[in-house]
Amino acid sequence: MKSINQLFKDAYWKLFNSFCPLKGPLSLFGYSSFPYTVDDQFLEIRDNLLDSLFHSDKLNTFLYGKPNGTPVHFYDILSTHPALISCLSISHVSAIRQYLGAKSYLDAVYLSVIKATDHSNAFSNSSGLYHHDSVGHRLKLFVPLNSFGNTLFPTKYLASSHKIKWQTYLNQNNGYGQRIPPSIVSNYDEHIINAPFGSLFIFDTNGIHRGNYNHSTENRVILQFEFSKHSINPFGEVGPSTFYLSPFSFDYLSKLSLLRLNLISSDGQICKHVGLPHRSYSSSFALLSDFI
Repeated sequence: MKSINQLFKDAYWKLFNSFCPLKGPLSLFGYSSFPYTVDDQFLEIRDNLLDSLFHSDKLNTFLYGKPNGTPVHFYDILSTHPALISCLSISHVSAIRQYLGAKSYLDAVYLSVIKATDHSNAFSNSSGLYHHDSVGHRLKLFVPLNSFGNTLFPTKYLASSHKIKWQTYLNQNNGYGQRIPPSIVSNYDEHIINAPFGSLFIFDTNGIHRGNYNHSTENRVILQFEFSKHSINPFGEVGPSTFYLSPFSFDYLSKLSLLRLNLISSDGQICKHVGLPHRSYSSSFALLSDFI
């Protein structure tokens, strides 16, 4: 029997999900890939960023000895490297709002560096197992920044599984290398989302998906965005989080009407989106400015 708290959470997700139109290019399978423009400025910034990350003694020391899949998320990326925001365009925003609805906004943005150089191919976290995020319809947008994009470690997604109202208790790691029972996984076609450099993909985390932490010669680097309709942090699992912007990236996102302006504070040089501090991922979040 479900607890009162779980019944309340289920009712909350059901209410909010009912306001999502689930239309547009994401509606069929729960995900879609899109191109973006890579100009000389973007390429130079990307190249310098990767060089700094791969040669960061502090970052390499932190990841040393840890298995594949160990992440570090930098939530000041659009303060230190604001021009990277140019990958996001009005066409991407249109697809997001066709799916979630007009009143959906940016919850979080961060640069993820994920360990992928462990020859043992062991992985450290349960995101490498099939799961859904148990927060209803929430979109993530991944921009792979490695020169090969994500083609060495593509995300896997069970097509059309985003349409199901999953029972949260089915999503827990059972200690036997499973989060979603094989009997459910086998009902869906597995799609491999390949995104070469110069393309991005958006997916509904309500669908069943998993990360891929294959061994590589370099760590996986992804610019991540999260979007939802939640103006608060229900249960600390989804909704507004804290991230930093430069005046340039603030203006860029403002023109796309993606910011909750009531959550923005500014000291003239840095704009801060104030939400719950990184929710359940707080232990793996850091400031890029402290590492490079």
